Amino acid sequence: MKNKKLLLLILAITLLFSFGYSSNYNINISQKSKYEHMVLSTLYAQIAAENKALQYQAYNIAKEKVNDYCKLNGLKDNEAIIVDVDETVLETSIFQIKMIMQNLSFAKGWNDYINSASCKPINGALDFLKYIDSLGIKIFYVSNRNYSQMDALIRNLNYYGFPQVNKDNIYLKKEISDKEPRRKRISSKHKIILLIGDSLEDFSDIFRAATNEERIKKVNENRNLFGDRFIILPNASYGTWESLIYHNNWKLSLAQQDSLRKLTLENILDQYEKSLLTQ
Repeated sequence: MKNKKLLLLILAITLLFSFGYSSNYNINISQKSKYEHMVLSTLYAQIAAENKALQYQAYNIAKEKVNDYCKLNGLKDNEAIIVDVDETVLETSIFQIKMIMQNLSFAKGWNDYINSASCKPINGALDFLKYIDSLGIKIFYVSNRNYSQMDALIRNLNYYGFPQVNKDNIYLKKEISDKEPRRKRISSKHKIILLIGDSLEDFSDIFRAATNEERIKKVNENRNLFGDRFIILPNASYGTWESLIYHNNWKLSLAQQDSLRKLTLENILDQYEKSLLTQ
């Protein structure tokens, strides 16, 4: 009887491998991606219900703030909101999956991905922007996608029915990535009542800083603006915070970048332990 059970167990394991489940899993974990550091943040973006909840929460707050503005001030036909695009209106973490699974570099794959016009809406974004449009408030999409990607972005936004999608309402990067000049051009003719983005640079140049410590200090100093004039969405995958870890030097090798990430963690732990000694 024992021999029969053992044979059945061996048969079951053999069948499992023959269907490719375990063998594929072993192959995947043995071929480590050079972008392994992006795995957890990308999974969070794609499958964490908490991430979806934060997106809905951001747009719920945004709607509440717009309604409060309308009740207090009424609308004078020149009000506008500014929204970022990537990780604010459209989701791009599918490209990060491609980078991880295919060892695809950003430089080689990003433009093709954007030109596919296949990015899906961020949760809550479409309903909110349709509501803003129904109020007669102007919508400006301000993104650091290259100006050459304008047509692809318009196709993508139109596919899902986003409102006010035209070249007059979309401000993409031409020469510089700083969004402040574009915001100033918009505010010269419109009253900006709300800005929505996933990065501090989507809101104001007051957050421009040389280190992440300085950025945190500026956030603390302007904390009352968040959830009021500024609505920020979660993005743990990329941003200025990551660039500053590498001292804004994207020519560093992946190994050098990894060393700087670990060094940053070591410094944080060291500062924490030193703070305990002074308590």
